[in-house]
Amino acid sequence: MSARGVRSLLFRLHKWLGLQLIILFAILFATGTLLVVSDEMEALIHPQIWASAPPEGGAASFGEIYDSVQAAYPAGTIWVVQRQPQPWLADRTYLTTGWGEKVVVWTDPATAEVRTVTADRDLRAVLRDLHDSLLVPGRTPGRLAFIAVAATGWFLLYSVISGLIAYRRFWKGFFRWPTRALGQRGYQGGLHRLLGLWGSVFLLIISLSSIYFMANGLGFMGREAGFAPAAPRETARPAGLDAALLEKAEATARDTLDGFRPTTLVVPGRAGDGLRFSGYAGGNGALRGDSTVSVDPLSLAVLGVVGPAQRSGLAAIRAPIDALHFGDWSGVVSRALWVVFGLAGLWLLLSGARVHVARSAHLPGADPALGPWRRFARGLGLLRWADMGLVAAVLALLVLDLGPWSAKPAWIAPAADPRLAAALRDGVSLRIDKPMRAGTSMHLTVFLARDLAQAAAVEDGSGGGGTGELARAEDLGDGGRFGFSAPVRAGDNRFVVRLTRADGGEADVVFDLGAPIW
Repeated sequence: MSARGVRSLLFRLHKWLGLQLIILFAILFATGTLLVVSDEMEALIHPQIWASAPPEGGAASFGEIYDSVQAAYPAGTIWVVQRQPQPWLADRTYLTTGWGEKVVVWTDPATAEVRTVTADRDLRAVLRDLHDSLLVPGRTPGRLAFIAVAATGWFLLYSVISGLIAYRRFWKGFFRWPTRALGQRGYQGGLHRLLGLWGSVFLLIISLSSIYFMANGLGFMGREAGFAPAAPRETARPAGLDAALLEKAEATARDTLDGFRPTTLVVPGRAGDGLRFSGYAGGNGALRGDSTVSVDPLSLAVLGVVGPAQRSGLAAIRAPIDALHFGDWSGVVSRALWVVFGLAGLWLLLSGARVHVARSAHLPGADPALGPWRRFARGLGLLRWADMGLVAAVLALLVLDLGPWSAKPAWIAPAADPRLAAALRDGVSLRIDKPMRAGTSMHLTVFLARDLAQAAAVEDGSGGGGTGELARAEDLGDGGRFGFSAPVRAGDNRFVVRLTRADGGEADVVFDLGAPIW
């Protein structure tokens, strides 16, 4: 086959693939572009998120943020504290409320004062799941959807390369602006080629990084050094975890690495975990990768350091891949550039569709009565039904994800009490049917393990106006469960599960749900 025949074959496949995948690519380009500015979009919805950059050396410490959030929501559990890289946004703390709902607490970067609280399932989370896996729920189905979406990087890569091959001497067309004198087909074709040329490097980066993510989804992750376990302790968070302890731990982490600038704190979730501080060190940036220092919360000993040098295989290139794919490689400048290229990618898809519509209108036997939408749909062939099914499925999953029926039951852990035996902590659990909201009632279910108690009663332990016993269950020697309802109070919402053992002894397990946020 001649070179001209090869180019013709590549171009025909280029057109066919472009038409078949245009809907999917439009979803991915749109959500990817919006993700770059998702925090700013969230701030438009919740103006309290906008903030002013603190003066040099005046930023609130992790400890100050931790104490401020814990004081505002004493029944909640803080997991991650994140200083914002954008100086115009508030700092972000991820917290699980006393009733088991995940939220984001935004604090002032200078004073650590709580500014507002938003749902953890916010705009960014929805866009991320739509972009990554088309909102497909479940661990295994979601992972398979992630792999399938990431695999489209191969088709994007082919589209870029085949387009450059089909466009002879493409290097001469970088500044060849199309003219409308060529008609609709000629103008849209010239625009499509020009956008493809200008965005070719961006599209190659996106396609190759997507292929990398596909490899990750298939289990090829590379290796990263771990951390030594912390000194033995009974609970995940040691008693007295406060600003003073966190500031000492942060100072230890900063002294461990030259020029270390931690921006994220991960609080221990297990008894063997340390306090983990992550950020850039030694002049490294997003392309080189961050470093994490783990510090024992009891002894303040360093449990290990994981940085660029401790990563091997595919893990060693994860940082530059992430930075390039998400547009974080040069801060505000690269994010703005990625938004422009993302919008250009959407325009590229649109111009390609319009080229097909204009061309099909002049084919032999073309029906002049057909409008552009019907000509476009016919160009998709039988696969147009698959595209329609994709759009319908995404819309349905979006409604399910955001609708009032999306609220799920949550498990509530007993209130921290060093006097409470481990068997009771593990053997008694509480489940709430849906998130707690002011002015409503809630339904909860108590679960008891086998041989823990013969009988149990639930009492209202809220201060000021409790209503006494709410529910009682007997014959629980083999374990079991029983439910009860209670109104949501504007103040504390606390319940005491009073257990009666076979020998007549009693034990109390307290569940502190705290005050409703909304």
